[in-house]
Amino acid sequence: MKIIHFFPHNSEAIGFFNRVKRHLKMNYKPYYELSINVSHFCRVLSNRLDYTDVIIITAHGSKHCIYGDIYRGELRELTVEQLKMCKNSFIFAFSCSTSELGRQLCENYNIMSYIGFNKDISLTVESSKKQFSEELSNILKEIYTCAVNKAFDRFIRENLNIDQFARMVSKCLLEYHTMVMTMNDEQLITNFRISRKKVKDNPLFKKALGTDLIGTVNYVRELIEIHGEKYFIPWMFIESENKNFLRQLINKVKNSTFKEENLYYKNFLLAILYKKCGAEILANYYLLQTKKLNIDYKPVDKLLPTNKKITGKYLR
Repeated sequence: MKIIHFFPHNSEAIGFFNRVKRHLKMNYKPYYELSINVSHFCRVLSNRLDYTDVIIITAHGSKHCIYGDIYRGELRELTVEQLKMCKNSFIFAFSCSTSELGRQLCENYNIMSYIGFNKDISLTVESSKKQFSEELSNILKEIYTCAVNKAFDRFIRENLNIDQFARMVSKCLLEYHTMVMTMNDEQLITNFRISRKKVKDNPLFKKALGTDLIGTVNYVRELIEIHGEKYFIPWMFIESENKNFLRQLINKVKNSTFKEENLYYKNFLLAILYKKCGAEILANYYLLQTKKLNIDYKPVDKLLPTNKKITGKYLR
């Protein structure tokens, strides 16, 4: 399993997502792969068709596509035609208006899960106090990156499912706004590199933080939508040795519902969990079930004991 990050290198107005790139690279280096242009991204996907990955997209978007890099003067796009290569995988797109695109991918092309936004994500703060526009925008972008980094860490390390991850993104957006509101003037100036002259001892700026900024944050929180399997959990990062935690996770997975075409992944999750618990017979049973449901799924092959390798004839 990889964490594949599509972040076009020449995207305008979203350079602040470099902080997300640095965070992912530093904390998930063995798994992290960055794609900065459409060609490279498609090559990576074409080699991962029978695997499950976590795909993060920080790029501009629309209802019909993800916008990529500029090549020979033309803006390249990722449409359904390219994105259908994300089959078996989960996509988190911090991009404007791509929720409908995610719905199509999950319903028609076997993308496992998709979290996106159903309208444009605000990069500026609507405020009657125009003198603070730049400062409010800078703080908003910092809230976005901090929330994404924290929510993603918890998603991976706490083995959250997609529904919980979406809620965590929303929760973290609110938490970071609350943290901003607790800062004094000096902390705001230092943390967000904003003009001392504008904000020091200025009650109008604090008022803008408490009304206009929170209004924008709450608006963006409402845009988050989930498509596909809401109980998906990235299998590679189930690392706990705590048997009680693993048993609780087993029960959650057993009680979860997956579409028929994605039941192979539910079985694979159960195989991983039972293997972690030391229940090899049950683990091998669920590995065999996974293989029966999706004979091409590569992660199974490395986990099945040699004497359990099965042929297409057996699967019929």
